[in-house]
Amino acid sequence: MDDRPRDPACRLPPLLPAVRDFRREDAGRGKRSRILTACGACRSRKSKCDGQQPQCGECIARDTRCQFTEPQSRQVRRRYEQLRDQSSINEELISLLKTLPENDAIDIVRRLREGGDARAILNHVKGGNMLIELSLVPESRRNYELPYLSGLPAFTMVPGNPYLSSVVYGSTCQQPNMEDNAPSRRESQPLGPENGAWDNNAYTKPYWAAEMVDPLLEKVTASKWTGVMSDNKLFRQLLAAYFMHQHPSHFYFHKDLFLEDMASGDTGFCSTLLVNAVLAAGCQSHSQIPDRYKFWMPQNLGYQFLAEAKRLWELELLTTTRLTTIQAACMLNNVTNLNGMDKVGSAYYRQALEMAKELKLFDSPKADEDAKATQARCITAWSFFSWQVLNTYHFFRPPDTPTPPKYPFPNPVTQPEWYGEIRIRYPLSRTPTALQMGSIIVAKAHLHIIINEIGQQSFRYNQLDDTSEIRSQLSLGQALSFKQKLDIWLFRLPEPFQAKNIIFPAQFELHCEYLMTISKLFRPHMASGNDTSKSMATSIVHDSRVRTETLIRLYYLRHSFDFHNSMFFGLLVYLQTLVIEDLRAENEVMFTTRDVLLSTLILCAKNMESQGRCYHLSTLTSVALQSLIKPEDLQLLQTFVTEKKILADDESAIAMHSLAQWPLPIVQLHEDPTGTTINELIQSANEVALETQGSSSTNA
Repeated sequence: MDDRPRDPACRLPPLLPAVRDFRREDAGRGKRSRILTACGACRSRKSKCDGQQPQCGECIARDTRCQFTEPQSRQVRRRYEQLRDQSSINEELISLLKTLPENDAIDIVRRLREGGDARAILNHVKGGNMLIELSLVPESRRNYELPYLSGLPAFTMVPGNPYLSSVVYGSTCQQPNMEDNAPSRRESQPLGPENGAWDNNAYTKPYWAAEMVDPLLEKVTASKWTGVMSDNKLFRQLLAAYFMHQHPSHFYFHKDLFLEDMASGDTGFCSTLLVNAVLAAGCQSHSQIPDRYKFWMPQNLGYQFLAEAKRLWELELLTTTRLTTIQAACMLNNVTNLNGMDKVGSAYYRQALEMAKELKLFDSPKADEDAKATQARCITAWSFFSWQVLNTYHFFRPPDTPTPPKYPFPNPVTQPEWYGEIRIRYPLSRTPTALQMGSIIVAKAHLHIIINEIGQQSFRYNQLDDTSEIRSQLSLGQALSFKQKLDIWLFRLPEPFQAKNIIFPAQFELHCEYLMTISKLFRPHMASGNDTSKSMATSIVHDSRVRTETLIRLYYLRHSFDFHNSMFFGLLVYLQTLVIEDLRAENEVMFTTRDVLLSTLILCAKNMESQGRCYHLSTLTSVALQSLIKPEDLQLLQTFVTEKKILADDESAIAMHSLAQWPLPIVQLHEDPTGTTINELIQSANEVALETQGSSSTNA
């Protein structure tokens, strides 16, 4: 062995670099994400797609349309999961129906038949809230809060405003006024009418919180009168919804005679046609029916009643004309109008008009006529007269029945039961409250006699020469003469209907219709004639505006807009057009501030939003009016209400069924309403939108 010392540098042989461990290195790196689906554009041009949705990077770079198609396997998997989930829900519901008490099981079935979502119903029951909710009564004392600005505007707080002394004002307006310069709120004590009609419940609880009470309702059954349903509870609820929310505005038939025959099975004052038409209207009024405004959907309960009524109508035309046929025609006309199809609905009105002439409905009662027949003919004659006023005056046409019926009215104060009284009961109240239908019917009839005369004078055409004619315009003297008649009508209203005592929606309607009629009479004279005439007309219109703006706020504070009221809807459309006009000419508006105008605009829009849940006409009207509102005002408006658009899923159905020829009140009585119908305004707005999009694309 060699024991010689070695050089330290030569002790070990030189080593090669270590072999790289590729497995560890790969483990530290992130794996490339797997692209499950490429877009159609990348597939067609065989590009590498990064799978980013809604638009991949390659399509962004190439500025091409990017569209992903869901793989069939994923579609099948998703559909399977949906069916499995729905099957589980159905199984749980069936199990509950087997185990719950009978009343609760029936209630679940009722909710399903009304179109309720199965999952929502199941969650409601499992949460243990359904039985509690059914036992609760609505809020007994409730005031609503005005949107945007609370309190009444300063320009309404004037000594000549009679509604500031009303009971409803004293019971609702506890907030400070919205402007600092507003006068202090006058003290208002609850002074009820002297005839005993005062009911504290009516002034402290909203109208929708009450329910109709009528022993006849408990005796009627569904199976005798309609093939659409057999649920007696829902059947009675639909009838009650109609009588509470529509009958006081449009009393097409005598309520008691109708219900008596329905209960007994007689057909003298009741028919299957009329019942199904009433139920179709009741569906619009029943708040528990979801999507009730979608009248074009076959699964909609209102659609089914309306389809059944139309089928029966065709059969009825083959038989002898009856009083119930005229009543049903008016019902179908109203329901169809609210569906936004008045072009179709007018056919029912025209046929009803011919039938009324055939039955000589407006002639004096015969000496040997049965007492009940006299009641029925009287109510129908006057209701049809009022209905034709609305079908002509608001469509800028002369009246179809120039003279009113010759049936005299019994005194509604001393003989209220003659008219078919409607009674409602408020929560926690022991006694029902009468709506005083007799006074409502008589007051409406006398008001519409005057409006009918105004239509006769306003919608005539004067011949200029052999080839042209011009619509006549009422002189200031004629307008003042009509105002005198209207003021006498107001003065003669029964005590419960005077300004200090009004509370029910039908009473608010009467006062608002009176004020709107006066406003329409004098607006044309604000810009014509001498200075004295202009000043007088302006003062009258302003006074009408003050009272109207007070009324709608008191109505909202007490009742809200969360229930069907188509008559009040039409009145607020007129007010909304005035506000839009004021906002577009803001420099000329001197009686109030811009914020107050916006508060009124928002309040009217909230009414449209609420009514849009009941009938489609409200949505169409809102879409039409949005095209007239300035963009900055519309932007503010949409922070309080949902922007009204036609949903893509409903677009084709609505395009087929929207035939609204109602001219919006953006023109005056002597002007031509051509181009102002709802459909025309919506079409014009769509054309402007398309032109704007086209110009934007061109500039881009």
